Amino acid sequence: MQSRLGWNPRIGLKQSIIHFEYLWTTYKELISLCAGYPYLTKNIKRGKLFYSVTFQTRQLKSLIFIRSLFYEEISKNKFRRSINVEIFHYLDYISLAHWIKGDDSKQTNGG
Repeated sequence: MQSRLGWNPRIGLKQSIIHFEYLWTTYKELISLCAGYPYLTKNIKRGKLFYSVTFQTRQLKSLIFIRSLFYEEISKNKFRRSINVEIFHYLDYISLAHWIKGDDSKQTNGG
């Protein structure tokens, strides 16, 4: 979830080309919220060149409610991940898997 000061939030997903099938499946679920198709990007991590595929939804006011279910605002336009009590009614194993997979971090020892 991406959000800038004064802008509505949007959902973005970036995956390695190896995981294109996962990205495409997710894109097809959110296609009605997107303005364009996924596109190829390249990044340099630890001195190596990696190719990935990215898509983003439009910036929509309706995503503010969804953001409030997954994040709490700790100060002006600064958020931290949290589990809102209301999320129980919306969260299933698929959305939980997307939330975990979208963490964008890798830690050792399962932490």
